[in-house]
Amino acid sequence: MDIDAVTLPPAVENLTTRYQTVIGERDEYIWKWLYEVFPHICLSSVPGQNTEAARKQKLLLTLFVTLLDDLADLHHDKGTFDQARKIPFPSADSSPDHPDCDREYLEFTQRVWDQFYESLERAPRFDEFERLFYYDFRQAINAMEYSWLLNTFPHVMNMRGSNTYGPHNMVMFSYADIDLMYAPEFDCEDLSALRETVWDAQKLARIGNWVSTWERELHEGDYTAGVVSKTISDGYLTVDELVGDEYSPEELIDQIHDAGIEDQFHDEWARQYAELMGGIPVAESVDLREYVRGMETVYGFHLESRGQK
Repeated sequence: MDIDAVTLPPAVENLTTRYQTVIGERDEYIWKWLYEVFPHICLSSVPGQNTEAARKQKLLLTLFVTLLDDLADLHHDKGTFDQARKIPFPSADSSPDHPDCDREYLEFTQRVWDQFYESLERAPRFDEFERLFYYDFRQAINAMEYSWLLNTFPHVMNMRGSNTYGPHNMVMFSYADIDLMYAPEFDCEDLSALRETVWDAQKLARIGNWVSTWERELHEGDYTAGVVSKTISDGYLTVDELVGDEYSPEELIDQIHDAGIEDQFHDEWARQYAELMGGIPVAESVDLREYVRGMETVYGFHLESRGQK
């Protein structure tokens, strides 16, 4: 997979270039990597003439999500996060003039959302699935706030919380909602089967993300990865040892590897994938088996990207 050879759509590239100027936390690799990944998890009910539009919308949404996620995980900037999380919701009042807010960051985040939403409104079934999208996206934002909570109060860390809230950070439901907006022939009789499958696919995506990013995140003082929570819950480290000065990030990483924690997540991914493939719900207007197979490809992408995103 030659990510450097990937070309982003001009409208998106303009924003990622501006991102480097205003924010500059993420290398361009992440946006190209995502753009390469999205076709593998596109619902089969999206016709060929709409796949590129859906792909671009997912990338724009992920840029917005990344901006919020970095406020919670990397900057621990609750003031700006609280304003930014209001942006998608018309009834909320997001203000760049709030005293605890990074104005330039918030204004750029607003610009990204506006471009995403203005394009999404033109999707063929936008009106039909708008409320579903907003409900699902609220869960993603809540997951990001949980990340802030973990990093601010690390003693609340536990695997039940990581497994419950963490997967929503993958935004898989919102991605599926975008696809539905671009899928004229999708039959809503299949919606239950689709959403049941997305629940499990989202867990697979979360594990793939955890195992490929936890080392970088430890260096950044971000303790939200399930690999870290599992280390604490299994008693290999205490929270005080994790956040204190006794061990360097490299020493923490070595201890986690020595305990075989990451290997447990690879095994768990394989178990969940096999279970999902063995019990895919019946759907007529979307190929759910193809969708789940795409998650295996995405998992490979995660492993190849280790240390680069």
